[in-house]
Amino acid sequence: MEHTTDRVDRGIDIARALQTLDERDRAVVKLYYLYGYTQEEIGEMMGVSKMAISKRLCKIRGKLARTLAG
Repeated sequence: MEHTTDRVDRGIDIARALQTLDERDRAVVKLYYLYGYTQEEIGEMMGVSKMAISKRLCKIRGKLARTLAG
């Protein structure tokens, strides 16, 4: 069972990991995960294809995973 302090610590870790991303990648994360825009919608906003956003999200997930594991 996870304790409240563990969840808080995990949240702090995630916030710090997000700060390692450049501004554009943080924008993609916010638009996708916080605001619920689709990859296609984000691509339209940023002037790139849905596939470009899909690939970017994959790279972002990998970078965050490595940062959190390290």
